[in-house]
Amino acid sequence: MSLTTLHYGNANLKGENFSNASLANVCFRKAVLANTNFAYADLSGVDFSDANLRGANFTGAKLNDAIFRNAYMEGVNLTSAVLNRTNCRGAHLCNANFTNAMLVLADFANSNLDGATISPDQLSNARLVNAILPRPNRYRAQNLVRI
Repeated sequence: MSLTTLHYGNANLKGENFSNASLANVCFRKAVLANTNFAYADLSGVDFSDANLRGANFTGAKLNDAIFRNAYMEGVNLTSAVLNRTNCRGAHLCNANFTNAMLVLADFANSNLDGATISPDQLSNARLVNAILPRPNRYRAQNLVRI
């Protein structure tokens, strides 16, 4: 399935199955995508700004240059996902699962990662200004908020 350059802003696609789809550069800005399956999809350059992605599955997804600015992502599964230069500024990522995810130059400034499964090594080159991190005593970065 290839849906490139389409616009689904403000759409209600809750629970849809986009697994293995090629969705590069699609706009899902302000869409309702709770419990949607994006496993192994190519989501490079996709705009999820202000979207509701609660409980969405991104297992093995390619999220290069994707935008999750101010997205609600509580409980999302990002296991083995690739997040190169991904913009998660201001995103709500509480209880997100980043197990084996590759984070290269990801931007988590002003994001909430409380309860997320993520290792300090994964965050070693991420932007974390004013981010709320799980167990913040394990991290060395400036401007972190203690939980």
